[in-house]
Amino acid sequence: MTSLAHYDGGSGTLVDTNVWIDCMDSASPWHTWSVDQVQACGETGVLHVNVVVYTELLVPAPDVSLLDAMLDIYAVQRSDLPWSCAALAVRSRSIANVAALKPNPWLTSSSVPMRQSPT
Repeated sequence: MTSLAHYDGGSGTLVDTNVWIDCMDSASPWHTWSVDQVQACGETGVLHVNVVVYTELLVPAPDVSLLDAMLDIYAVQRSDLPWSCAALAVRSRSIANVAALKPNPWLTSSSVPMRQSPT
């Protein structure tokens, strides 16, 4: 199994489902920020989606041709999800869950828009 312990991110950027959703939803308060981030990452490297992200994007409206057309605009590579990513995904989710419980002093409202909890 391949180790990702020393991965430097040099192979591009895996764009999360939520970012793509915000790119597609012009009414989202995150729309502009998400589009800017996808464009910035696309200018510096390859953008990727994996089968999980791709599948999640098909849930609201299963139109493969529309999804492929959007991803092709950004020249997104459809990438395999290595099994070695599972441990990193769990760790990332654990960190996100803990971070959601308390304010992060490294992130300010001016640097990254913070998602609001649904009321």
